[in-house]
Amino acid sequence: MYKEQQPNVTIEVNSGSSGTLEQQIEQGAPCDLFFSAGKKQMKAAADAGFVTDGSQVNLLENKVVLIKRKGDTDCKVTGFANMTDATSMALCADSVPAGQYARTIFKTIGTSEDALKAAGVTINECDKVTAALSAVSEGSNQIGIVYASDAANEAGVEVIAEATTAELAENPLYPVALIKNTAASAAETAAAEDFLKFLQSDDAMTLFQKYTFIAHDQSADSKAS
Repeated sequence: MYKEQQPNVTIEVNSGSSGTLEQQIEQGAPCDLFFSAGKKQMKAAADAGFVTDGSQVNLLENKVVLIKRKGDTDCKVTGFANMTDATSMALCADSVPAGQYARTIFKTIGTSEDALKAAGVTINECDKVTAALSAVSEGSNQIGIVYASDAANEAGVEVIAEATTAELAENPLYPVALIKNTAASAAETAAAEDFLKFLQSDDAMTLFQKYTFIAHDQSADSKAS
């Protein structure tokens, strides 16, 4: 959509877990924009001095969901409360935002990885959400915890439960910001700034919402600050 407006701009995407991307930025990987699936990783990049002052926008929200393989009638899990009834679980590592949200849910409902293991649930620790999603859709693991946007776009899984405020106080937040790229030309920096504006446009937001993301209420951020 953006290239239809700016055909001379080339967008290079480096996708991966937010923790890995943040580490790459700190290690000097050339980058103009950082779109994170977690506040913690964006804060780390900002605290290390890599984020352009005043450029961060809390753009989107997501939901955390518990999934199983589509059509799995053997699965006895009906929600977060009885995850111990599963045979195995795909769980993102603690360095990944989705894994951090999952462990927050565990703490809120009074369980833990150790408790699940003690109940006989095999834990498959995954390095990113797509790996957890694939593990469940392929049948390698019976249940998994991923984002609603991932589950909605994978035909091989179905949602068992969606985390409510009783399990997770706030929705996962997706901030985006400009990164100080000393290797970028003035034209490239200007293009990055323009692309950040585009991500906040009505057209871009309509596309995000099509894939189940939620527009974040930025007015709440200004009130909080």
